[in-house]
Amino acid sequence: MKPSRSAIAAAIVFTAAAISHAPQAQASLSVATATGSCQASRHNYDAGLRKRPLAFRNDGTSSVFISCGLQWGYFMYQSPTAFVVATNLTERQVELSCTLVNGWPLPGEVAYYTRTVSLPPFTFASVEWVPSELYGGTSLSNYENVSCNVPPGVEINLVGYQYTQPDP
Repeated sequence: MKPSRSAIAAAIVFTAAAISHAPQAQASLSVATATGSCQASRHNYDAGLRKRPLAFRNDGTSSVFISCGLQWGYFMYQSPTAFVVATNLTERQVELSCTLVNGWPLPGEVAYYTRTVSLPPFTFASVEWVPSELYGGTSLSNYENVSCNVPPGVEINLVGYQYTQPDP
């Protein structure tokens, strides 16, 4: 059974809020819609892409790369988790691969971390990057961007960070 768009939207917001590696009382989000944060990595990809108010969708017939800038809104010592939330609007399972580009904007100061998630038909999922899982660290660089290889019929909904605020 195909879920309603309202149910998908509610589930996406709930998932983004639930991404947590810390107690809820200290968890915070810095989140933005993909419409304002993402763009096609090449202008010739634009023909198959559709920017909707709450998502950036691949309406084409082949996969395209979409790049997103994550909104900086936390301090490095606050254990962030970077994430992308995407929805599969097709009747078949697809794979979504995204690469977090983490580092200072200087030569030799950038690292790339690719994650792939399976998206069953008419579902959503988040791709997440946690510093302790990537390189044993406690923080990202504050200069994160993401590049996703988005299959046809898939949309990116949200990009951002979940982080822990320090105790007052």
